[in-house]
Amino acid sequence: MKAITIGNFDYRLEGRLYVIKDTPAGLCLQCGEKYVTAETARTINRLIATGRFTHTEEVHVLAFTPTP
Repeated sequence: MKAITIGNFDYRLEGRLYVIKDTPAGLCLQCGEKYVTAETARTINRLIATGRFTHTEEVHVLAFTPTP
């Protein structure tokens, strides 16, 4: 595990998507998966609960449909 800072961390809570900027995380050097600690997750939950977001961004959602 390597300590990193993720520029944009996608975080889902109760069916909603939040993007957390500059999130401290761990990076698995074998699979590339990013992990946050329990304390970081609690901090993110607390930030979301305050509702004081810095800004919003438009998100484009696509459904993958393979071409025959």
